[in-house]
Amino acid sequence: MYRQFLSDQWWLLQWDWQWMVTLTFRRRVSREEAMGRMRRWVLALQTSEHIQVGYFYGLVRRDDNFHFHLLMIGSGTKNGRSLTLENVDSSKWEKKWSKYRAGAKIEIPRSTSDVAEYVASENFRSDLTEMYPYNERLLRRFRKAPPELPARTTARWTR
Repeated sequence: MYRQFLSDQWWLLQWDWQWMVTLTFRRRVSREEAMGRMRRWVLALQTSEHIQVGYFYGLVRRDDNFHFHLLMIGSGTKNGRSLTLENVDSSKWEKKWSKYRAGAKIEIPRSTSDVAEYVASENFRSDLTEMYPYNERLLRRFRKAPPELPARTTARWTR
């Protein structure tokens, strides 16, 4: 598990994420229903805000129900002005999800490493069923040079 955590963390540090999103459901939903609702919410966000988003999502199963963790990046123009998700009212999009589906929490990350650690740590607490990127073209455009891999520890356990 720890190796998976380090791998996820290293991968996630390659972007300056603009939003960290948690989407939950009021009742149990199938995987297909969960995916469809999340995709419709993202499409509405893109259309309404004139912004293209790329994201990394984790579909998590906990207590026999699904929820999502998304790390999002956005880029667009509106009225000749460049936009990112940092320019979008996140509370509006929490309400749009919550009105019909239960809970949504959108946070503007304080640091990339905080977000990476939080999402990677989900591996320890849930049955993470899927971890995938969306809009890889946009993600490639915003990808930074990868950070150095963590140094391999050579410490020996002693009693």
